[in-house]
Amino acid sequence: MISVNGAAAHKAKEGDRVIICAYAHYSEADLLNFKPRLLYMAAGNELSHTSTAIPQQVA
Repeated sequence: MISVNGAAAHKAKEGDRVIICAYAHYSEADLLNFKPRLLYMAAGNELSHTSTAIPQQVA
């Protein structure tokens, strides 16, 4: 279950797409081989694909 809090809770509704992000602290040694893991979901909340590459955003 995902819950939305704060100001977003007044705008969000069931069925909306959300971006979920997690943060952690790592040592310098851990970061040498670290790759992020991104999960992309398809309609129906099924896993579409995964990636370790962060896409570039164009403004």
